Amino acid sequence: MTKTTNYVWDSVNDSVLSELDGTNTVTATYTNEPQQYGSVISQRRGTTSHTLHADALGTTRLLTTSAQASSDTYLYDAWGNLITSTGTTVNPFRWVGRYGYYQDSSTGLVYVRARMYQPTAAMWLSIDPILWILFITRLNGVGTYVYCNDRPVASIDPTAWLSSSLTAIVVPGIDSETCEEAWKQVQEEMAKWEVIIRKKGCGAPEFECGDCKGKGGSVVYNQNTKKIRVCIDSCNKAKYNKEELVLALKHEYVHAFDHCKNDKRWECDTLGCSEIRGYSFNCVVGTRWRGKMSYEDCIKKYATQSLELWVKSEKTPPPCKGKEAATIDRLMEKCMVKEGDINAGVVPFPI
Repeated sequence: MTKTTNYVWDSVNDSVLSELDGTNTVTATYTNEPQQYGSVISQRRGTTSHTLHADALGTTRLLTTSAQASSDTYLYDAWGNLITSTGTTVNPFRWVGRYGYYQDSSTGLVYVRARMYQPTAAMWLSIDPILWILFITRLNGVGTYVYCNDRPVASIDPTAWLSSSLTAIVVPGIDSETCEEAWKQVQEEMAKWEVIIRKKGCGAPEFECGDCKGKGGSVVYNQNTKKIRVCIDSCNKAKYNKEELVLALKHEYVHAFDHCKNDKRWECDTLGCSEIRGYSFNCVVGTRWRGKMSYEDCIKKYATQSLELWVKSEKTPPPCKGKEAATIDRLMEKCMVKEGDINAGVVPFPI
């Protein structure tokens, strides 16, 4: 028999507030802390309330009644597979439940906002919906389906859209103050960029700083929301190099414009060219990406890695599969912005 469940969603904190049946009768309500991902404290079904008690990772280990008596217990392995449990209370917030991991009892799958996760396979069931993540240091053979870089005892991914098969090359921790200051500087420096962007019929991207629960350091452009997002780690107050963050934001700004200009789709040459122009910023003298490499070698290295990531994510193999490095080499002369022009503030868009 098919059962319908509707949800009341807190769009500010990305959390479930209540469940309703097919007649819109409330069947469950949840109490969450006023923070991103909710941090579920308790649930109420009918006249019965239970408090959720979680371990350090956020996995519910115990339910207690309003009389503070234990009613249910859970024990999961690292990947979210149930080892043993007691009690029969309906509770979808189990493995990493504190942060909104919602278990579907009929399928065993776990809903984590942007994607579904399968504990028995220890993998996501779809690719990361954000395709363009900066600062790639390694590509995993299974691409963007890997959960938390195969480190489930030390990491969680409550957004499901920060690909866990990638590692950010940044110093640990971006605080919100540095994030906002960097964006303000980018806005001031990019006033002339926006004039060109709007002449081409493309709106300037929006921006947000957000706590990504231990994944601070990533700078991403979401082509669906048209937002550049800087993930900060509120638990790590180490200062990020603001100058390098500004360069990263400019890189994503280039992607936002190119994605619009190319009819909101990527091909081997259009994305390759966009990555070359983007990394023209990251590879100037003095940045951690440049290191001891030449300007051109730095751009080639990271642009090739980004193109490889895109190729792996495509369901239909693009024509440049296996030829990513050759594609970048061919596009370098046409697309690379000269280092002197970057330092002089030249707009990297064709006018």
